[in-house]
Amino acid sequence: MLAICCSMAFAETPAETEARLLEQQAAEEAAALEGQGASTETDDGEDDPEEGEGWARSPILKPDVGLAMYSANGNLEVGIALGAQVGLSYTQRTGLLAGRTRVGGTLTRTLGGPGTDLRVGTFLGPQAKLVGFDAGVDVFRNGYDGVVLSIEQSAGVDVPLTLRVGPRLLHGLVNVTPAWLDKGSRRVDWSTAEGSGFGHELGWLLGGAISTPVMGVQAGYSERYVAGGTSKGLYAGISFGR
Repeated sequence: MLAICCSMAFAETPAETEARLLEQQAAEEAAALEGQGASTETDDGEDDPEEGEGWARSPILKPDVGLAMYSANGNLEVGIALGAQVGLSYTQRTGLLAGRTRVGGTLTRTLGGPGTDLRVGTFLGPQAKLVGFDAGVDVFRNGYDGVVLSIEQSAGVDVPLTLRVGPRLLHGLVNVTPAWLDKGSRRVDWSTAEGSGFGHELGWLLGGAISTPVMGVQAGYSERYVAGGTSKGLYAGISFGR
């Protein structure tokens, strides 16, 4: 009798059973709606658990000003160079790779005449805390119409190799850039050139930079061996973006 009484005491009435089933059904529907919402957020990329992976991107804006020099047979022409670059930089969030893609242009004016340089390139390489390296392809068209040295307009391809030494905040840069050109008249005869090298032209650069996530300052000296002489430059620039 005790067992029967206890069983009857905890048994549901038909009304209670119906209410419980309705409550259970409502809870299941609510859970299903929450699951759909979570799936939608993941598809939209708002709550993606892999959000920390992939690439971080930042725009590039870099105006430049420099001293342009062209020498041949012991003679020198000096002028000013004004340029700008715009593009996009990208860095792995969980890896070492970093790169950039940019377009740029430079106008040069010396006492001898004008020069132009237009280019588009992309560069990629590993960048650790104290050392970094990148390489790339830079397609260009340039020329200079001077008195001491005349460089015929030609299309070409630079293959720049750049080494960074030091932390990002304050570091040095070493660059070597062989080039291959379309016009045969632009190709250096290394047996009579002012310097030694390979490719159709060869440039090198020594510089330094202060870099922060918001902006940076760069300065350096460069030389490029061209047919008939040497193109030299002292440059300084401010960049926005990395």
